[in-house]
Amino acid sequence: MPRPPSAQRVDVYMPTRGRPDVRALGAAQAIAARSGGRLHVVAGEPVTRARNHCVRGLLQSATEWMLFLDDDVIPQRPDTAQRLLRLQADLASGVVPFWDADHRRMIVAVARDGTGWLTPWPRGRFAVTHAGTACLLVHRRVFEALGFPWFQWYEARDPRRDGQITELGEDVLFSARAREAGFRIMCDASVRCDHLKELSLLSLCDGAPRRRR
Repeated sequence: MPRPPSAQRVDVYMPTRGRPDVRALGAAQAIAARSGGRLHVVAGEPVTRARNHCVRGLLQSATEWMLFLDDDVIPQRPDTAQRLLRLQADLASGVVPFWDADHRRMIVAVARDGTGWLTPWPRGRFAVTHAGTACLLVHRRVFEALGFPWFQWYEARDPRRDGQITELGEDVLFSARAREAGFRIMCDASVRCDHLKELSLLSLCDGAPRRRR
């Protein structure tokens, strides 16, 4: 008898530049153990290189599911993998807060319609067009279909903007390629994560003087 989706093995992969937070490591280890899988800490610089090494590791194993967790992200639920598996999607995301310095607001790295990231906290389970990779469950068939390089940072001059540099992060590009290949991306907003960052309090103060260059 086949196992229900939420009982499938999940290996947790943590790309890092070499300094993972001990609290993030503990949470990732607990999630992997609950999922019958292993935690793989993969160092590399830049982080896109580490992510590609993670994918190689998955494809060299017999495991079907990978959960990406960044080295400064702490899921608040020990059943994170099981909840994401229940979405029965090719890619499934939790919600991770980020500080949007341009607009001075907090956002979470999921987008429903491609027009921008959502603000804390969305609710329910819903389809998304883009998802960050800080807490992202992916089936191996996605990587097999997309091929190498799975993750890359894109920069180009945009002629529509007087030649200004346009940047496209590896998470947005990966989501776009996955959707174009016919894969479905879902989010369970009950899978909330903490996100540990060094923070300049001065930068959050309205009217604070800017650092001289």
